[in-house]
Amino acid sequence: MNDAFSAAWGYISQAASNLRGKKLLVYTASLIIAILAMVPALVMFGISKDTQYLRNSNSNSITNYIDTRSGTTATNDDGFKSEGQILSEKLARERQRTQSIIASSVISLLNAGNEILIVNILYIGLFSIYLRAGRRDVSFKDLFSGFTNGSYINKVLAIILMVLVSAIPALVISLAGILGLFIAVPLAIAAIVLDYFLKFVMYILADDPGIPFYRVLKISWQASSGYKLTMFVINLICNIPTFICVVVSFFITMNGIINEDSVLIALIGLLLSSLATPIVQFFVRPFNDAAIACAFEDAKLTAKNMGYISAFEFYDPEDQIDNFDDSGMKTFGC
Repeated sequence: MNDAFSAAWGYISQAASNLRGKKLLVYTASLIIAILAMVPALVMFGISKDTQYLRNSNSNSITNYIDTRSGTTATNDDGFKSEGQILSEKLARERQRTQSIIASSVISLLNAGNEILIVNILYIGLFSIYLRAGRRDVSFKDLFSGFTNGSYINKVLAIILMVLVSAIPALVISLAGILGLFIAVPLAIAAIVLDYFLKFVMYILADDPGIPFYRVLKISWQASSGYKLTMFVINLICNIPTFICVVVSFFITMNGIINEDSVLIALIGLLLSSLATPIVQFFVRPFNDAAIACAFEDAKLTAKNMGYISAFEFYDPEDQIDNFDDSGMKTFGC
């Protein structure tokens, strides 16, 4: 475990060195991706009937509560309404409920399409910046290399396949409440390990977009052997600031809730949780992803020497580092 910490810290230090002088580029690119990821939700927010349904539901609940406190109920009012009025109101509520379900489904589909077709393709460009930052000049146009270099369809298919496989951990975790604790915990650990098998997929697409989509997952599966524990430690170290922010905001919120006179303190805690935590994560994530990119470079060299990667894959005539056999840095992990 100590060796894994040493290797992870080495990759983080290397990533910080590679990003020196390029932080403005990286943060600008990350901000653009974050904004584009929110576009479907922002577009649907104004035209969705879901918020209207929620407002009506909340107002009805409040009205019912007030009527109950005053000794009357909403159902008593039905005695003064005709059957046609009661039926029309029921149909209106059902219509609003249906509209909210449709709106939620449309938002989910738009988000999924946006993530696969645009956001993840932009992440491929961002990861290509991380991969090349330490050995050549990078520019803002590299962010869009996912659209311009290689087959766009091949990348989309690889991402879809990755999403389908990575959905297994979410399915396992959702079963945790149904399964017994002794069964759910090992399955959850196995699900996390599966996620680390797919960590290199986006980096492979960024490094060599010509690799067929069905080979991308196989290479990621094989190349990640010996690096999963190291990548886990990288994530652990890089998320320490986010964890501290979450813990601080939680205790501030709970302190405000326990002390009923400190509503302002509770609101400050909620504000820290909803704003400060994402901001901290935004500034920390580039170092995490760049460190994984450094680990990928060594994993790629190791996979070449193990025969998992052919001589025709990851060949870049401008990058002689990729074209020589090398054992890379010493690897640790499981």
